[in-house]
Formats: sequence, C-alpha cells, structure tokens
Amino acid sequence: FDASEALQTDPAVSFLGKSATLVSKSGNTYTYRFTVSAFDPQGAARFSVSGRDLAGNTGNNDNTDFVIDLNPPIFSAVEGEPALAPQGEVKIGFKSSEPLAAPPFVSVNGKSTVFLSQTGNTYSYSYSVAAADAQGLATVKILGSDPAGNFGTLMANPFTIDTTPPNITISGVNPNPFVPNMLQRTAIGYSVPEPADIDINVYDSSGALVKALGSETIWDGKTGGASDANGDGIADQGIYTIKISAKDQAGNQARRVE
Repeated sequence: FDASEALQTDPAVSFLGKSATLVSKSGNTYTYRFTVSAFDPQGAARFSVSGRDLAGNTGNNDNTDFVIDLNPPIFSAVEGEPALAPQGEVKIGFKSSEPLAAPPFVSVNGKSTVFLSQTGNTYSYSYSVAAADAQGLATVKILGSDPAGNFGTLMANPFTIDTTPPNITISGVNPNPFVPNMLQRTAIGYSVPEPADIDINVYDSSGALVKALGSETIWDGKTGGASDANGDGIADQGIYTIKISAKDQAGNQARRVE
C-alpha cells in the first residue's frame, strides 16, 4: 500500500486482529506479509493500517478486500457415455463445487483426455478408447484448483471398457442330416458367454440366403425362396451353411460359420 506522505515510523498493520510483518519499504510504499493458517476463519477478511505523519497526525484505514479460502473444490456427478464402451469415443462429464482457476486435468487409466466444453461449473471431456486399453472398469482421475490455489482431486469409475468381441461356440446341428419333408426339424446348438443379440442365417452352397432365423435355433427346412426348385417351400436336398452373428452390449460383433 501507499501512504500519502512521509511517516514518523513504519505503520502498524494487522490482519484478522494479528500483526503483519514488514517485508519492504520504498519511499512511501510499504509491503507487509501475513501467513494464513488453517485455523483462520473462512470468508471476507479485514485488515487495518495505522500510521502517524511527521506532524503527529494519525491516519487509519480498514479494508475487507481479502477473502480467505482454504477449501479445495469438490468434484461430483461423474458420468461416462456410453457406460459400456467399445473402441471409440467416450464422453466424460462432471461438476465442480466452485469456479476453478482453469479446466482441470482429467485422465483415464493414466492416459490424457481432451477438454470439450464448460458450462458454469459443469465440464465435458472426451476419451478415445483403443483396442489395446485394459478391459473392465476405467479409472477416471480429476485434478483441479480454485482461484485461491486449493487443489481438489477425485477418482471414479463411471464406465467400463469392453473392446472384446463375443466368443461364439457352435456345438453342432442335430439331427444332421434331417428330412424336413418327413416333418423333421433340426436344432442349432451354440453358446455365447455374455449377453448378446444373436442373428442366425442359413445359406446354400452358392452363398444365397435360404432362411433368416433371427435368434431362433430350430430350422424346419423351410426356405425364404432360395434353393426351392419345386416351389414347395422346403429347401432342396443338399449341404447348407449356418452363420451365427453376435453383438454384445458394448456393440462388439463376432461371426462363426458351421
């Protein structure tokens, strides 16, 4: 601060009722230091200056320009979209309890993310999931500071990385061969060790689609038009191929042929 004229002695400066220490003086310009402790009250802080000029006149100044803030920002409402993430982009959103000095640093499993946007104290980031990323719960770390320099951090698991296609095991077709004209049906056996959307299709030797079964595992020999030389709606005698496709909840796809 500056004094308007020369003083008899260095002015007395107190902060929160405690004395501050003179650091430097240049002419009528003074610098004092006061160390804030964890026990000092939060919020607006008053300091006062008292000095006497060469004629003995006393001047005082009280000010409340300072705010004490020892509380770190708190991060919450961390979300990942999609919550079950295949290879590709994941958007990460969260909130801060107070304004920050700058957008916080955000990482996923120790890898950097890309800042997208900020609306008030709500932040959005992007992370690109690669095939080499570790499977399972992803650890998101958020580190940021408020304008007072208090650092806050949070670790959360808002989404799961799954880049592995489902494993389809075809156990066979039974009976094989079968005679649909004698009202026989054949059962297609398969297994997938995770929830998945299944699509089963029957093809003839030329590669033409004979019957789309969807998730149905029983084929009665009926055809959708291909391999039906006599037009009776029953597939002609021959060898047919079963193709099973599976898409898991993360969107990973796999196909097996029998």
